[in-house]
Amino acid sequence: MRDLASSEAAQITVPYRSSLKKFQTRWVGDLPDRITGTIKLDPEDSRLPLSGFLTNQTGKDLYDVYLAFVAPGNRDWVIYLPGWPKNQTIDIKKDLAKPLYVGSSDNGHNQFNAGPGEKKVLSDELAPPGGRNDRDFHGWQNFWYNRFRRTNSEEGARVDDSASIVLPVLSLFDRLPPSRNLAENVQKQSGGTTDRFELYRRGARMLNVSPSIMAGQLAVLASTEGPLPVPVEINGDVIGGTGTVLYQFLLPIDRGDVDKPTTQPQ
Repeated sequence: MRDLASSEAAQITVPYRSSLKKFQTRWVGDLPDRITGTIKLDPEDSRLPLSGFLTNQTGKDLYDVYLAFVAPGNRDWVIYLPGWPKNQTIDIKKDLAKPLYVGSSDNGHNQFNAGPGEKKVLSDELAPPGGRNDRDFHGWQNFWYNRFRRTNSEEGARVDDSASIVLPVLSLFDRLPPSRNLAENVQKQSGGTTDRFELYRRGARMLNVSPSIMAGQLAVLASTEGPLPVPVEINGDVIGGTGTVLYQFLLPIDRGDVDKPTTQPQ
């Protein structure tokens, strides 16, 4: 156990074997990389129910940024922005104005929908009621599940998407409803489906921030390309290389009168 007052870098001794080594650490103390700001729920805005300012103080340009929170009406909500330059402050109402719904843009024919990767600001409910029996309905659940869905002969859903798509699913895991089959729709003259699946998250449970979102906080999820965020040396040699770095930040939200009880004790 490293002493808190020690000026030396933390180190461990690992028995050598010709096999892959995997380590997990927990940082205790102030983080130099952070997201700061003051935000508040806006119950009057049904398309962008959040207001305030957020600043990227990570020192890195962030990509595929998701803002996840519980909106008024107990609705899980996710806002997406394709990029966030370092040291930039975002005015949510100004810089993220007129967002699109998340869903298929139908090769540009649907001007109200778009998906991550199309360089559009998106704002939508995680699992809107209208998408329960309509897989073409907008919403994050339908967007993700339609990508994950495979034939029912496989065990679970094979996920071969990029980390920018998988990270929000793993982060909001407890807030996602189960995949379901569709009943036969007589009006649309379509038969039922049998392609429901189960999502597994073996080895990724530590990414779930659903309890914090349920408690009223804002989760900021993002990724960037670069070296290890924490310097690592092995026998004095600095470990180099670059890769995808995933970020999760939690910030408090001023929820105003939204969460006050409907009755007060006398």
